[in-house]
Amino acid sequence: MVDYLASQDIPVLGATTTASTKRAIIERLAWAIERGEIVLPDDDYVLTELEQFSQRRRKDGTYEYSAPAGMHDDCVMSIAWVYSRAACRSGAIAEAIW
Repeated sequence: MVDYLASQDIPVLGATTTASTKRAIIERLAWAIERGEIVLPDDDYVLTELEQFSQRRRKDGTYEYSAPAGMHDDCVMSIAWVYSRAACRSGAIAEAIW
């Protein structure tokens, strides 16, 4: 997707998701939602994805963040990445406009 957008002269910044980056952006998003710092879209699909997204503690003490089997977390991850990037820029808090 990044290559395609770049080929269309659309400024884009790629991101690689690892267990640690996923944890960081999901925790940042959860904190923002709890504090009312982000406006979520009024969309049943997105809200269901957010509600179903969960964390599970592994035997080694680390956490796994994911959607339940058979569901997706694309919307959750997209919102988390956008919020994380926006929040890092000069300390700004992002408000999603839908």
